[in-house]
Amino acid sequence: MTKAEVEDYIKSNTEDKIHFYLDHLISKSNDLAKETNRLGIMIIVLLLLFYLIEGTYVESINVGPIHIKDITSIQIFVPLVLAFLILRNQIVSTHKSEIVRILKVFSRTYFNYENKNLGYTSPDDFTRTLMPISIYSELYKVDAKRNNFVGKTSAIVMGLLALIVNLTPFVFEIIWLKELFSNFDNYDFVGNSVIIITVWILVISVYYFFNDVISTSKEVYSS
Repeated sequence: MTKAEVEDYIKSNTEDKIHFYLDHLISKSNDLAKETNRLGIMIIVLLLLFYLIEGTYVESINVGPIHIKDITSIQIFVPLVLAFLILRNQIVSTHKSEIVRILKVFSRTYFNYENKNLGYTSPDDFTRTLMPISIYSELYKVDAKRNNFVGKTSAIVMGLLALIVNLTPFVFEIIWLKELFSNFDNYDFVGNSVIIITVWILVISVYYFFNDVISTSKEVYSS
């Protein structure tokens, strides 16, 4: 929803409907925060698992009734799972960004609160009280409120660090895919299919990433 659409919704609906929608937004924000934490942990585990398999001396493994003779054979599926987690994380991040933008409009239009020291896409003091705790938002708030060179520089550094964290899974995925493509002819039909599907999922993830950036930029410049 755009800022204008949210403002129209607030003006054209009853208090009960507005409260219902606001409660739903806050509840969804809490759910997305929990899922973001789970996805982050799963991505870290996958990164460790990939290199653990690569450097392991164990030839086989038993997981209940499942017996894997060659443990390195499951390594090709790790990039596929990571690609799915990246896609899911990008979808969740897109929803989180949209919820932040909507709640900021509520803060300004419905609750008559506006914090001009923070950017349009960053939660202000009032909006942050409605949302789950975010380490990045807390740190960014402290830096952004310092309206001087140190504050602005710190805010830029925080933004760059956040960008690096978001791009790190993509970097590992691309490194792994490059290695897989170098041995593409050595894999069977299943292996080749896994590689191709992984590429497609990663492409969709990249689309979601840039689409969110572009949508946010348009919203900022139109505000």
